[in-house]
This record gives sequence, structure tokens and C-alpha cells, in this order.
Amino acid sequence: MTRLDGSTVDVGPVGRLLVVLPDGRTVMDVLSRRIDVYDVAGTRRASYQRSPKTVVEVTSDRTAVAWIGADRHLRVLGTGAAEPVRLAAPPEVRGFVSISCAVPQADCAATTYDLHSRVVRRVSATGVEPVTSLPRTVTGITDVSPDGTTLAATMRDAEGPFGCLVLYDLRRGAVTERNCRTDSLRFAPDGRHLLRARYAPTNGSQAIDVYDRRLEQVTSLTLPAHLTIEQVAWTDDDSILVELVDAEGYAVGVDYHWRILDLPIDGSTPDLLRERVLDRDYERGPLWVFSHE
Repeated sequence: MTRLDGSTVDVGPVGRLLVVLPDGRTVMDVLSRRIDVYDVAGTRRASYQRSPKTVVEVTSDRTAVAWIGADRHLRVLGTGAAEPVRLAAPPEVRGFVSISCAVPQADCAATTYDLHSRVVRRVSATGVEPVTSLPRTVTGITDVSPDGTTLAATMRDAEGPFGCLVLYDLRRGAVTERNCRTDSLRFAPDGRHLLRARYAPTNGSQAIDVYDRRLEQVTSLTLPAHLTIEQVAWTDDDSILVELVDAEGYAVGVDYHWRILDLPIDGSTPDLLRERVLDRDYERGPLWVFSHE
């Protein structure tokens, strides 16, 4: 694996990169059975068994990662923490997990959603508390607001053939906003906006959209068809980090470009943070990961 600064970490052929924490450690998921942690020098420092066929989740600010351990307890490893925090054991976690952690990592909690029982639970170090049961029209959750009160969820709806995106207020147990033209939104760190990266089938291009809490679009950036979005994530409340690869060169078998952009959500000109020419032997995929600098 190659970091943004050009350094490499030998993680073998079977690891899936989860996150590079702000403290420089690299966290890998190995065969969906083990979580490996590497230090800044690329040496593996810890391994943790995890339950297969369960979710692994990274916080939206990329400062912590959570998984279900072999003992069924939820664990959260955050930046600066030598060992993961051990939370309670939820009954089932087959769906979405959202993590919230204070710094230091003494106060961690997670919101879980089970696809079978449709129960949303709050998991902490002291126990598991049911929050609400979702209606059967809700088909999935894409994110939880930073304050833990609102779900971004997909819902079956006659208006949209593939369902609609809704904001679901956990306190009221009701849908507050609906948009049948979008899906898979992620909250900004302050919870005021939501991010979506989409593929436009009409012309083959891709776009990055930002919505407000009324699910009305406030910013949209459409990319040429030869540019491929590899990764996209919030950097702070007002800007987005975007990793792009020029796929036109890849298609014809010549060298091509890799770029990292900082995209302000106010529509101003993006800043080019990194640019590199990749040779034709580069294997497509998320070989780079966003790190905090």
C-alpha cells in the first residue's frame, strides 16, 4: 500500500485498507476475520480477531474504526488510543453501524441497525439500549447525524422506482425530509450538509452533490467522463476531499494522472493538493487513502 507521502506499507495480498488514522497508524481488514494495525514505519503492531459476516465501520472524520470482536462485543479503535475500547455486545449487527467517540477514547458509543429485527440500538461500554424500531418501508441506513438524532435512510416509495432517500428523526419516530432523486448520503461533521457521489448514466460522467438538511441541493460538481472518482470524504464542515484518476489514459494503455482535490461546498474553485503520473501497470482500485495532515 502506498501512502500520500510516498511511503509504503507491506500488508500482503489479502488485506483491505480501512483507514489511516490521524496518528499515522494504518488499519486493515484481513479476509473479514482479523483487524491488523500497522505503525507509521509499516510494522504490524497488533491483530484483533473479528466476527465474520458483520460490518466494519469508519467514522466520517476518519479518526476511529469499529468492528464486532470474536466475543461479539463491539470494539472501537481511535487515534491516539493504544488499545480499542470494548463496548457491550449487541444482539445482532447485520446492518449499519455509526460510531461517536470523544477524545480521549474513554467515552465511545455506537448506533447499530439490524436488517432482520429493524431495531436501532445505542451501544456503549455499560450496555445496549433500544432506540426505536423502523417501519418496514425503510430498506437501509447510509449514515447517522453527528448528534445521533437523525438517520439518513433509504425507503421504498411509489415516487422512486429504486426508493427514496429520507431523513428519519429518531426522537419523533418519523420521516422529516424526503428526496426521491438521490441516495447514499453522508453527513458533514457538523451535521448541516450531506454528501453524495453519483454516476450519471446519461453521459457516463460522475458528479459530487451536496445537500442541506431539507435535502435540497446546494452544490454539484459534474466531472468529465474520463475522470473516475476513487474516493470522496468530508475534510471539515465546508469542504470535501476527492481522489480522482484519469481513466482515459488507462483505457488506451498509456500513463495517466492521479489527483487529490479539496472541494469547497460553496462552489468556489477546488484546490489541487496532490498530483502524480501513474504508469500503465497501475492496478485500478483505492490504493491511496485519505490521511490527515
